[in-house]
Amino acid sequence: MQSTEKFKHMVDEHVNELESKFNVLNSSNHVVNLNNLLFQNKKPSLMNQITPDQIQSLQQQFADVDIIVGLILSGGTETCHSPWYALMEKNSYIYPKYVYLCSFKKKKRLCNKCQSPIFLTLFAKKKKSKSAKMTPLAKKNLFYNSLAAAIEIREYFRNHLIPSQLCNTHDRSSFEHALQQYADNISVLGKYLNFKFGLIGDISPWLINEQSVLSTNHYFQRRVQRIGKQELKDTFSAIEGNKNGDNGTVGSEEKKKRVQKMLEPIIANAVEISDVSQSDLWIAGKIHYALMEIIDKYKLNGMTLGCFDLIGDLGATPCLSLALINGMDNCSTGQKKISAACEGELTSLLAMTVVKEFCDEKPFMANLTEFDNESNTVTFSHCTAPLTIGKNTYSVVSHFESGKGVSLDVDLIGHRRESSPQATILKLRDRDVVIANATIVQQQHVDCRCRTQLKLKMVNPQTSVSDFIDQTLGNHHLISYVPFDKLKHIFQVLGFRVHCF
Repeated sequence: MQSTEKFKHMVDEHVNELESKFNVLNSSNHVVNLNNLLFQNKKPSLMNQITPDQIQSLQQQFADVDIIVGLILSGGTETCHSPWYALMEKNSYIYPKYVYLCSFKKKKRLCNKCQSPIFLTLFAKKKKSKSAKMTPLAKKNLFYNSLAAAIEIREYFRNHLIPSQLCNTHDRSSFEHALQQYADNISVLGKYLNFKFGLIGDISPWLINEQSVLSTNHYFQRRVQRIGKQELKDTFSAIEGNKNGDNGTVGSEEKKKRVQKMLEPIIANAVEISDVSQSDLWIAGKIHYALMEIIDKYKLNGMTLGCFDLIGDLGATPCLSLALINGMDNCSTGQKKISAACEGELTSLLAMTVVKEFCDEKPFMANLTEFDNESNTVTFSHCTAPLTIGKNTYSVVSHFESGKGVSLDVDLIGHRRESSPQATILKLRDRDVVIANATIVQQQHVDCRCRTQLKLKMVNPQTSVSDFIDQTLGNHHLISYVPFDKLKHIFQVLGFRVHCF
């Protein structure tokens, strides 16, 4: 049997074994053998031999794929990492729901250590050079340079927030353990890789670290639905029935009744309403109704919008609506947990959705406001916070920066039994996550800050608040009651680099 035939036969044996193991774990998964496509002419396809027809064929094959069993050939500068890099460089990025990442070497011997349940199978072979003899080591190792290829691809996926883990096992039980981890976490991973987010309008211009997210990150490119500001304004206007000359139709009257019904318990249960008119409340209620219609229309798991644009467009802010959405256990229309982030910040929206979906908690997205080295405390504030009517006490006030519209001062600790409840501070940026263990010291009510304010004390005696401020990843943070270790674990499962304080 010729060398390429032997190699193909050996690879196929591994592929068939993997397919059977995955099918046992999850029979609904559609497993594609990328190897079959690449060996159509009984010889390995190199990077410079990938044709547009092959790329189109791969994309069609992967349209509904759950798991890919694939091949990477390696051994020279020009051929290393083929065909994945060829696909990426041609802007034809393949986005599987699940990816199996594994490096094989020395025939059927599987290598060691696997800690993550999402994988892509990578094979590699040394290409014999005409100008140089193969070393004895290279002759023994039929999959030369597979580790180099595997790590490069793994990091590419991770940098684009797609969970990937290199599985390098000599021990068969380690491989079984890897597959079991995949089975244990398949629900979490499936949801994470299929979140759908809405961005209404634009990312706020002062969020300078956020501006390139949509243009550079494959995860967000695939997960974010862009929605124009005009669609929100049209949906808002239709509630009054004055769009296109319509005034007082049956449909618009029904919508107004729903807005009024939604506002009644908010007004009735508020501890105080100050600097807010009935007109302000009505506009805030219509914004909420319009946002819920958009969420339902696009079947979103989360949404964010350029909040401050509404001040100029409608003379109002969406603070009340975001508080109600984040305070809901489930969206009434789709029975889904929905998250809503401020100022068009997609990275915070992703973190909020992970916390709410997988930890069943409602995080408070807030600005860093103050820190004190002597007391080792840090203060956060924002004009919106998760609001559950009947659970939280709250005051309805105007928006801090603009003095317009409706915002909220929500009591986030009154419903807790502890006087100083444990809390976790979280910040996500790219593939890095900062997590800090803290206790809530005080709910504050300072006039010169955003309306909902929490003061927290760092718990770790080896961590100072100045270290946290120096090493955190930007302004907006999430505060939640998710235990520190649980939050750390879920982000590690999803492939993030976690930094603990």
